[in-house]
Amino acid sequence: MERFYQSTLTSIPNDTADLLEQYSQIPRSSQIEHILTLRNRAYQSHPYPCLGRFRFLELDLSSHPLYKSEILPRLLAESPQPLFLDLGTCLGQDLRKLVFDGVDPARLYGSDIVADFIDTGYEVFSDREKFPASHFLCPADIFSSDPSNILNSLDGRVTMLQASAVFHLFGLEQQRQVARRALRLLRRDCGQVLVIGGQAGAVEARAVMRSDGKERYRHDGDSWKAMWDEVCKEPEWKNVVKDVKVQTWLEERIVGQHGSDGAPGQEGGNEKRQSQEEEDGFRWMNFAVWLTF
Repeated sequence: MERFYQSTLTSIPNDTADLLEQYSQIPRSSQIEHILTLRNRAYQSHPYPCLGRFRFLELDLSSHPLYKSEILPRLLAESPQPLFLDLGTCLGQDLRKLVFDGVDPARLYGSDIVADFIDTGYEVFSDREKFPASHFLCPADIFSSDPSNILNSLDGRVTMLQASAVFHLFGLEQQRQVARRALRLLRRDCGQVLVIGGQAGAVEARAVMRSDGKERYRHDGDSWKAMWDEVCKEPEWKNVVKDVKVQTWLEERIVGQHGSDGAPGQEGGNEKRQSQEEEDGFRWMNFAVWLTF
């Protein structure tokens, strides 16, 4: 796991530094020590690349192409009453950015399989009194069919679901399962609802074998659209989903940016990127899936 671990941190991305300074009241002069201390402690128990590479310092949602034009306006709107779920929220960094940008925390939920991430997030952002603990659903297993699964509490209620750095962790069939679970979470009586996020993609879609021996599937724009079209035409959904529209944005990256569980990752949250060999055909793919029920 050493290649997924960066021991030092020399800078914090400006938007995240602003968030820590203005939302969390943590002076810039103290931020690196603050982050390193909490990251190192969390990594001892949970040695995941999202911690090892400081992936949580990247604000995926606010860098999405639709953030200012669609995402934020919809979450600020009075009607229909929005409900946002950050699936795989990690430390809840995107949720804090939404609150900082004016969204009512009552409209925001986050879920993750690692419950300890939530406590670490509260320590990182110093906001236990600002963000309700009951709006973090953990541990939440997206593959569980157990009736007691905590995710079930939001079934049919979510108007916007973020799944950033989630789908690319799995093979194609498991990704279809995640898409089906997302459909069950979405609200069906308020017009268009939205699934958004970013993930490791490719110039040409293909399966890749990671170092842990598990297969992941990396999409291009066509294969991502095809997967959603196929799922929405399955017997459970073909008479429920009236329309699906898929948008994708592929960005060329240097290996060393956007690391999550084996995908090329950012070096320590710094602007200087890792001087690793570029991975053939890798792209970072932002996406938006518009659904009407």
